[in-house]
Amino acid sequence: YGTSRAVMREALRPLELHDIVRVKTGAQGGVIIRECDPAYTIELTSIFLTYSRIPLSHLWEAQSCLEIAAVEKFVRRADAESLGALRKALARLDQASAGHYLASACEFHQIIADHSGNRALALFVGVALRYGLTVMPMPDENFLPELKMQHGHMVEAIAAGDRDGAMASMRAMFDHARRWIARIERKQERRAAELSD
Repeated sequence: YGTSRAVMREALRPLELHDIVRVKTGAQGGVIIRECDPAYTIELTSIFLTYSRIPLSHLWEAQSCLEIAAVEKFVRRADAESLGALRKALARLDQASAGHYLASACEFHQIIADHSGNRALALFVGVALRYGLTVMPMPDENFLPELKMQHGHMVEAIAAGDRDGAMASMRAMFDHARRWIARIERKQERRAAELSD
């Protein structure tokens, strides 16, 4: 390519950082292109959003739209394997206490996004879920029964091939969560006002 080794190394370094290529040294060495793993991008974007101090209501707005689109696509593509994985995730979600609920919910929602057939959608949902884990406080126990029930209705609708029912359950779940997020934001605003006084 008419460049020096130093220039080539500098050009490859960011690609190695993002795990896109691996540079192998030695007689059998070279640049090996790897299959992209979105984990690094998801983590980096989540950190960026955390430092940007995106309000939780903005996260809710974006994530709800993404996940409703994901479940619509998932219903069309659901097979025995993906439905089995979702049912296992639902069982863990049903057993989760408030302290473990968010992690269990993230697993459930990521399965839907990953099997939606839309890789960009899965990536954006992954970012929203990862960021949510970083900034969301432990949910109030009083909110969990309704959320768990909506997840159960969603799986039933998916199993029946009921796209509208699955989307309605996802919508109801996010509408219920919106009240919890509004309460959190009011507390944060009061705390900020007290600190500024």
